[in-house]
Amino acid sequence: MSIHSILRNALSTIACLALIQGTANAVDGVLLINQSNAIAGNVTPGDTPGFPVSINLPGIYKLSSNLVVPNENTTAIQINVHNVTIDLNGFAILGPNVCATDGFNVAQPCTKPGNGMGIDGGTLVPFNVENTRVMNGTIDGMGNIGLFANVNARVEKMNISSNGSYGIYTFGGVILDTLVRGNGNTGITTTGAIIRDSRSIFNRGYGMQTTNFSVISGSVIATNMSYGLVISSNTRFVDNLIDNNNGGIANPQISGGTHTGDNTCGSAPCP
Repeated sequence: MSIHSILRNALSTIACLALIQGTANAVDGVLLINQSNAIAGNVTPGDTPGFPVSINLPGIYKLSSNLVVPNENTTAIQINVHNVTIDLNGFAILGPNVCATDGFNVAQPCTKPGNGMGIDGGTLVPFNVENTRVMNGTIDGMGNIGLFANVNARVEKMNISSNGSYGIYTFGGVILDTLVRGNGNTGITTTGAIIRDSRSIFNRGYGMQTTNFSVISGSVIATNMSYGLVISSNTRFVDNLIDNNNGGIANPQISGGTHTGDNTCGSAPCP
């Protein structure tokens, strides 16, 4: 075989391997993230090997395995640009922290609080990461905040539990059909947001905290260490169940806000 034939065959093999690799990491324009390529790095340009996975290009990203960080001070995914969607695709981002609850009482103090976040949508470039969307999975056991996002965030169908600080911390947007459970501080902290059909339970802070013009509806806020709701006067809440926060239903459940519609505190209408 001539040297030219050998070179042609080698180049053809390399091209095929590159095609296979591309197929493994992207499907219909959606870039896949898994434990292996997180460790390898280069998920996007500038992403170094290991955690966090740095998202430096806008687009849609989907997990194809669980992501397991090595310790409580490690962030799993760091978003540095506008217009990023993270679809957990039924998978989980997992850390070593545990804020244990028996399902009846507020979570115990967390075992490994730290600095790591599940998804950090912009703390490295404050207010310069907008339009982050996170959906369809679990963030559990991070040392710090489960999910942080800047302006115009959208969080849907998430389970966020046992993180060392806040479950969700955003600067506005929409939170839908999401469970925030047993975190080391307030379940949900936000501003200028819509929170609907969600649950904030067993957290070691407030159930939900908002500043400025939010709407909270159709949600369960129960058995949090402090108030169920701490909200601004121009935030309204409607059709929520608020129970057993702040040391029991005999204690105040709500601070601030505008009560509209049918909200239940324990077994009676909220005052």
